[in-house]
Amino acid sequence: MKNDIQELYDSIQIKKAMQELHITNVSELKEYNCVTLANKLRTGYNKLMIIRKLNHLGYLSSAENAISIHDIPMSRKIRNIFLRNGIVYLAQLSVW
Repeated sequence: MKNDIQELYDSIQIKKAMQELHITNVSELKEYNCVTLANKLRTGYNKLMIIRKLNHLGYLSSAENAISIHDIPMSRKIRNIFLRNGIVYLAQLSVW
């Protein structure tokens, strides 16, 4: 089984994001959950795509009560403001 991030993913964005965080091995993701990783990733990335992919593969755990901004009703304008500022989960608003 491959454990090296650079060998594991074909997504350039995931590779680049993990490289910026100095995460080179899958085992290093164990210290993160979806909210903590979303807070660490810089705003230019598609955070939701990265988090969903890592979560789907079982490398990233979900935070308890992690509610995506896509899961609650809100105007498109408000959602876009959140996304531009790197907010993907409501839990991020408490540290924003």
